[in-house]
Amino acid sequence: MSRRVVFYFLLILILLFSLFSLYYLKATKNKLQVNFFDVGQGDSILIEAPAGQNILIDGGPDDKVLFQLGRSLPFWDRTIDLMILTHPHSDHISGLIEVLDRYNVKKVLYTDVGCHSTLYHKWERAIAGKNIKVMTTKSQQKIKLSQNCYLKILSPLTFLPNKDIDNLNNSSIVSKLDCQNTSFLFTGDIERRAKEELVASEFDLQAEILKAAHHGDREEGSGFLKEVSPEMVVVSVGDNDYGLPDMLYLRKLKDKGIQVFRTDNQGTVIFEKDNSQANVEFGSLGIEDIFY
Repeated sequence: MSRRVVFYFLLILILLFSLFSLYYLKATKNKLQVNFFDVGQGDSILIEAPAGQNILIDGGPDDKVLFQLGRSLPFWDRTIDLMILTHPHSDHISGLIEVLDRYNVKKVLYTDVGCHSTLYHKWERAIAGKNIKVMTTKSQQKIKLSQNCYLKILSPLTFLPNKDIDNLNNSSIVSKLDCQNTSFLFTGDIERRAKEELVASEFDLQAEILKAAHHGDREEGSGFLKEVSPEMVVVSVGDNDYGLPDMLYLRKLKDKGIQVFRTDNQGTVIFEKDNSQANVEFGSLGIEDIFY
């Protein structure tokens, strides 16, 4: 094969790739996508904001998050604009260490709560070895992603750097995404006390989509579900010996007419929203439901 033929062949490939990239960017522009990853018994959520930011909340218990990120993001996109660690338990932090090794992480947001686990220190060392801006959470922080698209930090209500607390679950970062007339509440592993404190705070907790706290345990707290009033609940869960999700909690959701999606049964749950409609998809299946 002559050099000229090779040159034109490569030129055609470059043009086709460029056209595909432009098509992809046009198709995804102004679209919100929230991925509740199937990472087994743990939490990991990727927000793909309409303005192009990638926000990763937790990383699950191992390196499964890398496979999920590879499926969700185009191969040329290796940037995580914001990494959020809700709390330093292994089923939330382990995968983040892997992400720090494979992706360009620009900023990290965490509570800096007192914790002495080996994994937590390993995660901190991984961050320290890179040029990453680290931010500590404060209640009512507001992160602007674009016009009418915000991520708001609601909890913890107190400043926690270096504080030792009895229950790390209740130190979890709770955040609310308001974007394209849709709202999500991400709850980490908070339990009854933290939920009751949020209700007492009189913050606006209402959200169409709720990430079930602590993998769907029964510790709902007084009035929490009523305040959120979700249309859908996503339970991030895998095989476990803890009886999660709790059957009484699932029955309560069913009795209230709330749709429930479980990552152990349905795989990664993907919520997509543009300016006209919203879709819910399962990672291994097609479109399951459409609502307006």
